[in-house]
Formats: sequence, C-alpha cells, structure tokens
Amino acid sequence: MRDVVRVLRLIVGLGLVLGLLVTPNAALTVTYHVNAVTGDDSRTCAESQNPGTPRKSIKKGLECAFLGEIVSVSSGTYAESVESKRDGAPGAPIVLRSAVVGGAVIRPTPGADEGVFVAHSHLTIDGFKVKGGTTGMKLGPHDGGGGPVVGLLIQNNTIANNTVEGIKVTNGVQTEIAFNTVFNNATNGISYSGNSSSIHDNDVRDNGQFGIYVKDGVDHDVYGNTVHDNGTSPDDDLKILGATVAQTFYVHCLTGDDLANAAEARNPATPWRTIKKALETADAGDTIVALGGTKAQPVVCNETTIESKRDGAPGKPIAIRANVPETVIIDPPAGNGIVVSHHHHLVSGLIVTGAVFGVQMGPHDGGDGPVNGLVLDNVRVHGNSVGGVKFTNAVKALLQHSVIRDNGGAGIFYSGTGARIMNNLVYANEGGGNYGITVTGGGGHKIRNNTIYGNPSGGLRLGIDASSVASGSASDNIIVGGSVGIKEQGTGSFTLEHNDVFGNGTDYDLVRSDIGPGSISAAPGFVNPAAGDFRLGRVATGQPGNSPCIDAGSASSDAMNLGGRTAFTDKFPDTGLVDLGYHGTVLFPTEGTVTITAASMTFSQGTGNDSFTLSATLAPGAGSDGIKPGANYTELSFGSLVHSLPVSGFQPLGGGRWAYSGASTSGTFAKQPNGTVTVSVQATGLNLALSDTPIPIGIRIGDDFGSLPVKLTGTLKVP
Repeated sequence: MRDVVRVLRLIVGLGLVLGLLVTPNAALTVTYHVNAVTGDDSRTCAESQNPGTPRKSIKKGLECAFLGEIVSVSSGTYAESVESKRDGAPGAPIVLRSAVVGGAVIRPTPGADEGVFVAHSHLTIDGFKVKGGTTGMKLGPHDGGGGPVVGLLIQNNTIANNTVEGIKVTNGVQTEIAFNTVFNNATNGISYSGNSSSIHDNDVRDNGQFGIYVKDGVDHDVYGNTVHDNGTSPDDDLKILGATVAQTFYVHCLTGDDLANAAEARNPATPWRTIKKALETADAGDTIVALGGTKAQPVVCNETTIESKRDGAPGKPIAIRANVPETVIIDPPAGNGIVVSHHHHLVSGLIVTGAVFGVQMGPHDGGDGPVNGLVLDNVRVHGNSVGGVKFTNAVKALLQHSVIRDNGGAGIFYSGTGARIMNNLVYANEGGGNYGITVTGGGGHKIRNNTIYGNPSGGLRLGIDASSVASGSASDNIIVGGSVGIKEQGTGSFTLEHNDVFGNGTDYDLVRSDIGPGSISAAPGFVNPAAGDFRLGRVATGQPGNSPCIDAGSASSDAMNLGGRTAFTDKFPDTGLVDLGYHGTVLFPTEGTVTITAASMTFSQGTGNDSFTLSATLAPGAGSDGIKPGANYTELSFGSLVHSLPVSGFQPLGGGRWAYSGASTSGTFAKQPNGTVTVSVQATGLNLALSDTPIPIGIRIGDDFGSLPVKLTGTLKVP
C-alpha cells in the first residue's frame, strides 16, 4: 500500500475539488438538464436548458453540449451506455456532472457495454455511480483513430462491480483521475496507458488484478491514494511501469503530523512529523525535505533510527535533505541515526549526533548483498558513540563536502568497492585503533581533497589486515596529527601523490605503495585548528605565512569540481592547481549590479605617472550570502588592469566603513543598510595607454561581483 488517506480528509478534499468547478462566470454558463423520471428526449436542446423541461437520457443530453457547457444529470438510475460526442477545449471542457454526488447511477447492459466511453478531448465526468458494465469508464483513444485523448478530468465517481476494469485509459495525455472510489471490478481498478497522468486521492480496493496500474509513458504523478486488498498480494495494489513525476514531501519534527496524507505532506504548511513516515511513501525520484530552524538554532529531532524502505533508481534517487543545510539535527534516543539499506539514496545537509553509528549505509536490505548509488553530501556527523559514517558492501558510494568529527571509533569506515571520499573534514575521531578514514579492501577507490586531522589512532588506513586487497588512489589530502599518517596493509596498492602528510608519529607505513610525486611533509598552516578552523592561511588575510598546500594539487580546481569552493577565510576562489585539503566555503558566483558614479584615467604621463579613479556601488546578486568589505577578497578591474586588494590592507573606520591602503591603490569602502557597498578608489604609479572606449570596469568583493562598460570621453588627459 503506497498511501493511506483518512476518510475525514478525503471528504474535505472532495468538497474543495467540487468548489473548483464553479467558474467566476457560472451564471453565464449554458447548462442542459437530464432527468430519468421527468425527462423527454423529444425536447429540443433549448428546452432542456430549463430544469423543468429536461431530456431523459444522458446520451441525448450530451448531444447538446459544446465546449465550455455543462450537462447536469438529476439523481436516478440511467440504464444506458454513455458516449461522448465532441471535443471540448483547453480551459473550456464539456462537463458531464451528477447534480448530486453519487445520485445519478449509470447501469449499462450487464456484461455487454461500457458504462461511460469518452473518445474526445477536454471532458469532465463528475460525481456518478457506474455499475455492472464491462468497463466502468473507458477513456480513449480519440474518436475515429488511435490518437490521444487530452485533458480529461474524472472525479468524485464510484465505479464498482464491472466485469472487466473500473477505469481504463488508452492513449491518454494530461488525464486527472481524482477522488474516485473504485472497487470490486473483475480485473484492474484503474489502468492507464499514455503520458502525463495525475492519479491522486482515490480509494481503490478489492479489484481482481491490480489496484492502480500505470502501463507505460512518462510524467505520471501518482499520490495520496488509498490502495489495498487488490489482486492476490500486496504487490498488486500499485504497479507503475511508466516514469513518474518526482514528488517532494515535507517533514517538520516539531510541528508536523504523521496522520496527514501524502497530498497534504507535499505542502510545507502541512508536513509529516517524521522522516520515517515520509520514507514509507517516497519512491524513486522523490525528495523528503526536513524543515528546520537556522544554523544558529537548528531544530533538534529525537526520531528513532531512520531507515530506508525501498530502492530508488539510477538517476532517480530517493533524497533526504535539510531544507537549509545545518538547520536540522537528528539526535535519536537510541540506536543508529540514519540507516540506508536500499539502492540509490541521497542524504544531504543534515546534522547527525548522539547515535551509535551516525550514518550506516548498506548492505542491501534483507542480506549482505551490495548496495549501489549511495550519496552522502554536506552532512555533519559528530558525537556518535561507535563511529561516524559506515559503508558496508557499497559500490561506488560518494561521501563529499562533509564534516565528520569527535566520534568514538572510526570517522569514515568503508567496506566495498569504488569509494569516492572527496572534500571532507575528518578530525578528532577516536576509539579502539580506528582511523579517521578506513578502506577495508576492494578496488577503484578515490580519496581526494580531505583534511584528516588529529585522529589519534591514525589518519588514513588502506586495507584492514594482511589479507586485504585494497587499491585505488589517494591524492590532494592533508593528513596531520595521528599515530600514523597513511597505513597500508595487505597486498593491494595505491597511487599516492600530492598529499601533505605531516606531524604524525609515523607519516607513512606502506607495504607495496610508494610516496608519489608532488607529496610534501610540511606544516599546512591552518588558521586555527584548536578552534576547528582548518582553512589555509595566507599573508593576504593576516596569517603569518602562506600555506605550502596552496596550488600544490595534482590537477586544476575545476577538474576536481572544487572551482566553486574555497579553503580560505576571505572567499578567495581556488583557481589554477587545486589547493590541498578540505574546501569548506561555497562560493555563489552570481553577478550583481555595478553603478558607476565617476570614472577617469590619465595616460602617457611618463613611466609610473599614470592613474585612474573610480567611484561606484556594488549590489549583491541573487543567492548572495552578503558582501563583507574588509573580510572578503576584493578585486578591481579597470580595462585590462586587474587590482587585487588583500584583506590585510583594510583598516576599519567604524560604522561599516573601511579604508584601504596598498602599494599603488587607496580608497574607502562603505556597507549600506540595503546590503550594497559603495567604493571610492584611486590607483597611481601606473603605466597606461589609450584604450578605445567604452572601457569595462569590474568590482568583486568575495564572490559578489559586477561589471559595466563605461564611456570615458572627456575625462582622458593627454600630455
């Protein structure tokens, strides 16, 4: 059973849908009336617009209706098979409606005819009971051929006791089937062939084969249904072979309600309370969003062990993520924090603490088999008693951009093949001889750009014992402060290059591998490791020296997918060769807006006598985390000139104002209440030449930047 809908909520939802059918111009809509008792099919269409002179049969009522018009059917039994006559139009469907929901009953010839056959596009069938036919409602293909029927809405109907199927759609497109009750049909309750269905909030039960069967197509949205006791096994309740639309479900561990149905949980205003509840419903491609507080005051969720329920699919993982990273804490009263034992899952942005293992990923559910497609991204795992993150029989699992610290036992423990352990900060994990990162065996591992610090038993362990065969590569890491920096066991071998392994009891304890090119052993020059600040020091940001790990990597930062992150305090982007170790600051390179107040330049005044002046305002772009003059890397470009203004050259003036004084550049920067920064700069001692105008001028403060071409006619000074 995929979804459970409470009866009370179903009634409320049904009322809402009925209300949506009343258009703002309802008084102007043409309505034709049908009544099984007082009707007469010899009456004209014009006469049937009067409820006192209706037609008798539904099929004769439909002969009258054109696009945007309504056929209203009074309560009673209609012994006929109803068939559509013509297309409606987008936004103006032909509406066939029971005047009272469930009051009009369609009973075709038993076992011989469909109850309702719709072979035209843009029709609505609303509020009927259909019983005793072959297929209760047969929708499509289009009249006169095999083409699609488009834009059908089937809602608030009861379809039961038909000898074949309840609702059958053939070559449907953009069909909505909602708030229907479908039961006791001989084969399928609802079957759908085509594309872009929306099948939701139906009660489908006690049908002979499948409850809801989506046979093919793409972009199906199936949610909020009560589906049970169909076919001969629970697997017969819901069978989806077509590609479904990804759904998002919301969870708030303090204000949510696990009695909400799936449709309600898709609204952040009516979330579920637990991630476990959401996992009962989430399928391949779906996302569970945990709503939280702020980074300063995260929401603490005391949910017991969160466990996966079913597999995702390649390219369509089941995702569990915090709405904003580091705003939701998972702190279980006992057991593990998060256990993922199914293929293709993503966990992102959560903090996990107070558990036995913070995060356990694999093996596959019900056994020791391998598990594929696991991603752990941007998580914080700390203070767990036995270990931080444990992978068991994982295949090409990815752990990236995360901080794993202060756990008893191993920080990261990986059993399986093809580990991708990239750009993590792993420190102060201790217990029983476990290392910061351990890879037990297997091949194809890649361990890159991690900072592994102060794990007493050791930093990086490759192979767990003498029989291990662990192989792969470890590069661009910083490994400091353990009993052993890199320890190798077993008969495998690793490519080790461009690592800084320093200050360990023993830096390397290798069996078959060699210390490769680019490797160094030097103090990495962290900003303040005692306070957990493992960013790299630079003279430009006020540290005593430049870290030897700067530009010491094996490839470019872009090639390592770190061009959008930095290892520095001032958001200086990592360009060129990648800097070693963890890049913990994300850059938001969205262009802002530059307004130029004044710009001028002198040129050809003699060697070292040229200059330019610039006054401007920089407004941040979308997604900015704020412009911080005097704290972030600053750069000015004036034509082909690029002036870098190190943070160390700024002096605070108070009131959000800073003065800058450098070798050739001086000026002031002022933060405004609206978040913009005004800039006034003069650069002297230059050698300039005349440039065709307009000249491009750019300003960058941290990762906020903007540029503007400015015409300087009349401001150039010629000697």
